[in-house]
Amino acid sequence: MCTASTDMLGSETLESDPAYESAAETYYAACMNTGQIEERGAKPLLELISTVGDFPVMNNTWKESDFNIEDIVIKLYELGLMPFMTLYVDPFKRGPKKMFSIDFPYHLLTARNDSNHQEFMMKALQLLGADETVLGTDFEAMKDFKDAIVKALYNQSASVAYPLSIDKLQEKYNWLDWLKVLKAIGAKGNVVIESTDTVFLERDWYLDQLADILNSTSKRAMANYMMSCLLTFSDLLDNRFRELTEKYPTNGLKIPTNERWKICVKATEEKLPEAVGRMYVNKYLRKKDKDFVTDMIKDIKTTFHEILEKNAWLSNETKARAQTKIFQPGYKSLGFFDLSMLMVKNKALENLNILAGDVENEKWLTSTSVVNAHYHPRSNSMYILAGIFEEPAYYPDGTSCIVKLAAV
Repeated sequence: MCTASTDMLGSETLESDPAYESAAETYYAACMNTGQIEERGAKPLLELISTVGDFPVMNNTWKESDFNIEDIVIKLYELGLMPFMTLYVDPFKRGPKKMFSIDFPYHLLTARNDSNHQEFMMKALQLLGADETVLGTDFEAMKDFKDAIVKALYNQSASVAYPLSIDKLQEKYNWLDWLKVLKAIGAKGNVVIESTDTVFLERDWYLDQLADILNSTSKRAMANYMMSCLLTFSDLLDNRFRELTEKYPTNGLKIPTNERWKICVKATEEKLPEAVGRMYVNKYLRKKDKDFVTDMIKDIKTTFHEILEKNAWLSNETKARAQTKIFQPGYKSLGFFDLSMLMVKNKALENLNILAGDVENEKWLTSTSVVNAHYHPRSNSMYILAGIFEEPAYYPDGTSCIVKLAAV
């Protein structure tokens, strides 16, 4: 897939190109512009940090009175970062009105004993100019705070998710001004949030423990931990930070810094999956393969319908519901870092837009260039992605229909 993506993304951008192609090609070109990236160094991330809040380990004049947890939560949310809880709008949750869901921080579930991540953080902070006289002490305090949160994730107790008003949420967990946070976040999606509106609390046992952790943690440690989430964007910076990512990989993937095209293909696919997917389909998916899989899906639905009709143990009402389910449809002047931040913010806004509208049934949950096919139960959709129509997963010529069907 990488070579195919390079052929597509590395081509010259033309005025006649569709907007999605132009966006993907522009982003890829910005990523490949290592001269500009090296020239800017750490400046883009330092500028971003200054817009979010004060980072105590990098500011020797920091005071506790400077710390405002709500402001930092709001600004980090805009960047898709949620340090100690996950706040999102579930497009598939039933109900007359879409609502925010509050849950534990999923990204920390794999954070136990992550020595690579700790080494990366320490080295990255040094490159950014952290105050060496307090770095060791501050880093240990950050680590203790994070470890306490991770421990809470594994100290689970039985609970049932339930809705409650923002007023009630405030009474129960007063360590955050929930209305201020939710109002500000909702306003980004042009949605007015009131104190009587409902949110969905997924795991109250976690928020119970989080309240105790926050109350026993200094504001300095909290501020450092929250602001350190911005280091996730350091791999968008110059080669010093890329070499750190390579030396201390934290996601199991390791792409050598000298294979820049692989880094840029991966980055473009992650940031613009729909655009890259559509380009891939246009360039590589043959019409007869598309027709084949369309017919296959129709056959699967028809066969399932016939099996359902013959089923003696289902009531007529259940059969009717099942039948209904079967047929439901499941800028160019910016540099690489700034383009990436623009796309990150747009991604956060996409989720917020669900508050004001319906579930987007036609939206793909995975890039179409991925080699995969699966059923997504929450959206009741089959996803057969264009990437699967490549050898060895699929042989377009010289095989029978049965072999093709089995491959998919």
